[in-house]
Amino acid sequence: MRARTVVAAGLGVLTAATLSACSPVPDGMVGLQREQDGSLSAVVHMCHDHVDRVHLLDLDSGDEEVWTVGTEIAGTGAFPLVEVLERHLRDGHAYGLGASAHHVASAEGPTITADIVAALAPGQVLVDPFMVDPEVEDPPEAQVVASGDFEDVARDYCASL
Repeated sequence: MRARTVVAAGLGVLTAATLSACSPVPDGMVGLQREQDGSLSAVVHMCHDHVDRVHLLDLDSGDEEVWTVGTEIAGTGAFPLVEVLERHLRDGHAYGLGASAHHVASAEGPTITADIVAALAPGQVLVDPFMVDPEVEDPPEAQVVASGDFEDVARDYCASL
């Protein structure tokens, strides 16, 4: 009986390890940028591939809004979210920002809230703290970088892949 329990536990661990190994590593970064005029953009940097849509997932309800980008973004590019994002943000909800190609997650972004977006100043980009420093033990709720530094931060992430 004990041998069966040990074998079952071992198979459970092997299955969990296999399933987690199948999750694709994001091939790029997405940031939420406050432009100088106060509008918002999703700024994307892809390491190897491209994206053709930006998505916002309500982490509380599971609702997802997807916007198609006019042209594919390879390398670094921006997608304006002028009114769209602010219209969808609800107080008390957290959202995941990302970008994809053909519904395959290709780039990951930060978790955002209405409060975090309201505090974002022109010339700043909100990014996922784990993509900036995967070793961070107690990450800030939001990591902000200067717009001019986003591409360098994204290149460092790509170099770590």
